[in-house]
Amino acid sequence: MQRKLNIDTFSPALLKIEDNNRFTKGIALSYRRIIDSFDPILSSVGKKYFEEHETNNIDLHPLATSIAVMISEPFGSFDRATIHQAAIANLCFDHFTHLVDDATDERNENASLSIHLSNHLLTKGLRYSMDLCKNYRDYYQRWEKYMDYAFDGERYLWRHHKKLESYEERDFEMLAKRGSLVKVCAAIFAELSGKWELLDNVEKGLDNLSVALQLVDDLVDWKCDLNNSIYNYPIVLACKAISESVPNYINKDIYEEEIFSPPGCCSHLKKSNVPSRRRKKMF
Repeated sequence: MQRKLNIDTFSPALLKIEDNNRFTKGIALSYRRIIDSFDPILSSVGKKYFEEHETNNIDLHPLATSIAVMISEPFGSFDRATIHQAAIANLCFDHFTHLVDDATDERNENASLSIHLSNHLLTKGLRYSMDLCKNYRDYYQRWEKYMDYAFDGERYLWRHHKKLESYEERDFEMLAKRGSLVKVCAAIFAELSGKWELLDNVEKGLDNLSVALQLVDDLVDWKCDLNNSIYNYPIVLACKAISESVPNYINKDIYEEEIFSPPGCCSHLKKSNVPSRRRKKMF
């Protein structure tokens, strides 16, 4: 039997898709206004970050905001203002991690400002969470655990920087750990509803979602990762496929193009195997 939606509560499962989209867009707009309220220098870094991602056809907000909307459902119905604020906190933590990654991985001219902005967002995320939670201590213990997991995952995955390493089961476990801050919303709703017993299963689902989103991000950003000598999973698979197929090209005497190969990839090929005539670039 379908639940009735009263005027004071909000249940995402009962909303039409267009209404849900309208709500998440409203959250995204509020978040941008928060960025605009920062110091002008930090605000400009935030705007540039948005513009760069939108130029690459990546919309920053729908997934991060929709997670808050969807995750509220198992814990019960909440008013829109509560879900709105939980989503804002989630966006702060989400962009905190992205900005730190960009600053450490890309080392661009805005790296130091990105770090300052990320710290600002971390503080804001905690503030919005604290304003929502009745028992902030219980929530904070979960948040602290998520931060520890994120650190452990990031530290482990650095083995793929500047070195071509195969991906194993533990790498995917650490990918999930690195994205642990996506669970913040679930912890907020568990605290508000008192349904802590649901949290473990919700966290497992978010682990899988986090890994899936990371792999999509790796596919989109492979050029940037390659330029920074970060050998993500798609790049490792590509290198493996190329190393296995190159001998066939040589045997057929059609190795006239330069095969794309990051350092360490196709290292079994000797210069003597490559035709001396000028080769065209394949990519």
